[in-house]
Amino acid sequence: MKPEDLVVTDLHGKIVEGSLRPSSDLPTHVILYREFASIGGVAHTHSRAATSWAQAQREIPCFGTTHADYFHGPIPVTKPLSPAQIRHRLRSQYRPCHRSTICKTRPIASARRARRRHAPFCWGATPTEAAHVAVIVEEIAAMASQNACG
Repeated sequence: MKPEDLVVTDLHGKIVEGSLRPSSDLPTHVILYREFASIGGVAHTHSRAATSWAQAQREIPCFGTTHADYFHGPIPVTKPLSPAQIRHRLRSQYRPCHRSTICKTRPIASARRARRRHAPFCWGATPTEAAHVAVIVEEIAAMASQNACG
C-alpha cells in the first residue's frame, strides 16, 4: 500500500481526497470517529494471529504480564451481526453492534476490539498510536495462540 492508495473521507463517508473506492469497512471507521471525539486514529489490520482469533469468534485471553501491561482483561470481539446486517451493511445496523461493544466510558483506555469473523480494529489519540496498538494486539494474539495450543 502506498500513500496515493489512501482515500480520505469526511465523517459521513463522502470522499474528500483520492481516486479509489474507500474500504468496505468505512462504516466502522466513521462510527468510531463520530461517536468518540477522543479517537484521532484507527488502524484496521488483517494481521494473521489477531485475525485468527476474531474469525474464530474468540476473545484473546490474558495469559501473562505482556498482555496485562497493555490491556486490562481479554481483548473482546464484537457481538455477532445478523444475516440482514451483514447483507445490508447499513450504518444504523452497525451502530448497536459496535458502539455497545467498543467501550462504555473511555474508548482510548479500551483501544482495541476484534470484529467477530473479521479482524481487529485498534484506535488511539493519533494515527501513530493506533498503529502502535495494532502491533501490540498482533503480538499478544500470537503469544496467546502459542499458549492456547500448549
